[in-house]
Amino acid sequence: MNLPIPLSVYRNNPNANSLSNLPYRSTEINRNSGWASRRLSIDPLVLDLNGDGVRLSRYSENSILFDIDNDGGSLEQTGWFSATDGVLVRDLNNNGKIDNIAEMFSEYYGGKAGSQGESGEKRYMNGFEALQ
Repeated sequence: MNLPIPLSVYRNNPNANSLSNLPYRSTEINRNSGWASRRLSIDPLVLDLNGDGVRLSRYSENSILFDIDNDGGSLEQTGWFSATDGVLVRDLNNNGKIDNIAEMFSEYYGGKAGSQGESGEKRYMNGFEALQ
């Protein structure tokens, strides 16, 4: 799979009694294909909601546009997750939508937006650290 966004993937575990003991593995979802100006390594917290494993798509397989690097608004084409999986989010500005990666539990969670195409502030190492 030629997919740059490593995701912290947490599998459904009926024996887990807290988020801190869920097993996880990293998966790449969106590797540079040559036309992008830089590689993005984003680590949102993706949840397997139905127990069949996390299903990810390549950015070339869909038309998802999202401010994945919190650069202040430009939308990047990105890989995504299936409808039976989820991403842990929080609507920080209470506008009823998830505007950018800073509202997903990721290394950008709660960070200041970048400007002039530069990535925003990375406050955490990954989505799991942002959760704690």
